[in-house]
Amino acid sequence: MRMRGRVVMGALAPFLAPHHKVLDIGCGNGIVSEQIRDRFKCDITGTDVLNYLRTDTPFRRISNGLIDSSPKEFDVGLFIDALHHIEFDSQAQALREGLRVCRQILVFEVKPTFIAEGWENLFRKADIKCVSLVVLRPFRVYPIDNYMFALMPP
Repeated sequence: MRMRGRVVMGALAPFLAPHHKVLDIGCGNGIVSEQIRDRFKCDITGTDVLNYLRTDTPFRRISNGLIDSSPKEFDVGLFIDALHHIEFDSQAQALREGLRVCRQILVFEVKPTFIAEGWENLFRKADIKCVSLVVLRPFRVYPIDNYMFALMPP
């Protein structure tokens, strides 16, 4: 597994277990979804606005901002390097929709500090409970800082 994958898996480890139903929101090609499934032995489904999957990951389409899922169908929802791809004015709605279908959301992103502070304000204004988590570098000179937020409904 490549270094970036190890950083992501290490950050997710305290939150994922084999019995969890996980929704990878903004799953793209599904490569990371597959790595998560293999590492944590969880039941993972991908969702995105279009099906770009190159894996056998089950897929649900996002249409008009809505995820084709029942309320609280999933234990954990993941936005892995995906939230920044959503227009800022639509991010709160995307997170609320994720929290509609998931009991908890984890947001993992590269760390530009001003965006992180903006997201913390966004979570607060959207009445989304947020815990900011430290993501450790795999080694001292690793060139990328990351952050992760755990989000829950109020």
